[in-house]
Amino acid sequence: MGHFMEGQAEQKSLKWQNYRRTVLIYLTCMAVFIYMFTYGVSFINTLGKKHLSAANSEKRQVQSARPLKNYLIVQKSHKGTGPQSGQKSGLTADQSPSLISSAQKIATLSVVSQSADVFFNNTVYANEANTGMDLQRNILKQKEEADMAADLKADDTDIAEALKPQAQGAQDTTMKDTQDIAERLKNIYKPDGRKIAYLTFDDGPTPDITPKILEILKNNQINATFFVIGSLAEKNPDLIKKHIEEGHMIGNHTYSHKYKKIYADVSSFMKEVRQADSVLKNILGESFQTRLFRFPGGSFEKSKVLFREEIIKQGYGYVDWNCLNGDAEGKKTDASRLIQRVKETSRGKDHLVVLMHDSAGKHSTVEALPEIIRYLKEQGYVFGTLD
Repeated sequence: MGHFMEGQAEQKSLKWQNYRRTVLIYLTCMAVFIYMFTYGVSFINTLGKKHLSAANSEKRQVQSARPLKNYLIVQKSHKGTGPQSGQKSGLTADQSPSLISSAQKIATLSVVSQSADVFFNNTVYANEANTGMDLQRNILKQKEEADMAADLKADDTDIAEALKPQAQGAQDTTMKDTQDIAERLKNIYKPDGRKIAYLTFDDGPTPDITPKILEILKNNQINATFFVIGSLAEKNPDLIKKHIEEGHMIGNHTYSHKYKKIYADVSSFMKEVRQADSVLKNILGESFQTRLFRFPGGSFEKSKVLFREEIIKQGYGYVDWNCLNGDAEGKKTDASRLIQRVKETSRGKDHLVVLMHDSAGKHSTVEALPEIIRYLKEQGYVFGTLD
């Protein structure tokens, strides 16, 4: 009797579990149906009747939608299978009256499956339509890019010309200039009926002196030549750019200006020269090139003969000076003394290469410069740059 009652209780429990499962499946199916129907209708309205008709005619392309319907049917047929039973369904024939009829459930699944067909059919069609439009856009874009590339290639020469430096003081880097710059500088003092003064400034740029000198030159509408130290150019790139912007010339004065390092041997010497060139290119661009050089301390000594030969061999031209203001002759030299030195060293010369400095602390040079310019103008000199 006890076993019989336990069996009855177990059957009732099993019926209740199966009932809950069936209700859950039903509610899930209804939720899926409502979701697909709502968004399917919205999507179909957007595409229009034309898209809907085309989608129905292309039904063979939507086989990928079938797994959803199959999955729902399989889920329905297997929901009753439990660990207690080896059959496909855990319900007997006499238990079916307590459940929703099989016909009702199959009908519900059929409606859901049909809704899934409609939804997926239209989705696939829409995706195909969008894909076709995307392919067309991509083809047009690729054609435009190809045309643009062809135009750029055709105009490459013109673009290169447009990007060349246009500043008055920009250096000409043609092969001809590289070959004859040394000869031109060698003949710079040769009389030609003109009186011309080349103002040159060494050992800059420095933030306390160089801007003041640039301002004086600008006010007098004079261009000068600056032999810059590479390590200082690195620290003051804006001043280097301003030199070019205002029409001045830039020459190489080595990277460190340390005599023992520069003149240790020819290899060390050229390393210093190239390092300074590299700094200037980094600041002014790869198109910039100067072949104008001045030896730290000048090139006068016999001990520098190998260095003079090497710098010419490497395509540079070098220049010293035949006039100076003496601002490197003492730690503190007043402006009047500097003016006097220019008068003394310029006497009897038509072509002047005037040595001055814009290194740190050369305040006397700044003070003397306006008067030096005034004096040279009175003597009939015009001003030029070493190029």
